[in-house]
Amino acid sequence: MEKRIDYSRVKEYHYASKELADKKREIVNKFLIVKQDMTNNGYQLGFLFIQVLDRNDFLNSIDYGYLPFFLTLIITVLLIYFAFKRKAKYILILSVLNLLILIVHLVMFYCCEFLEDIYQIKFSYYLFVINLLLISIESYKIMRLKI
Repeated sequence: MEKRIDYSRVKEYHYASKELADKKREIVNKFLIVKQDMTNNGYQLGFLFIQVLDRNDFLNSIDYGYLPFFLTLIITVLLIYFAFKRKAKYILILSVLNLLILIVHLVMFYCCEFLEDIYQIKFSYYLFVINLLLISIESYKIMRLKI
């Protein structure tokens, strides 16, 4: 019978401590570079949706994974527009719609195991959700005062 070696338990004894530290530093730096290249924020993903579209084959080029980020980007621009126009009803509707899109998309990612860990979500995502909640509450108060 052939013996199998479990390489996860084999230690590298032929490296000196400085060489081992340098090798570890090099691997961590490579990991951080790859992580930076693969990490995008929601706005970058929204613009990536547009970049991926093909004019010749529009319907088949739509990447539905990026669609909620694109919709969030469009709704955010509309929120800013209606804020300057002082249209509280539209602001309330759009902010609630934006919240629904964000939460449903996050739950779908988590259920499909695309998000392996809740810590993959950036801190700014939570701030954006809190900001939308506050906008919704304030626009609802303004609408109630106008009635």
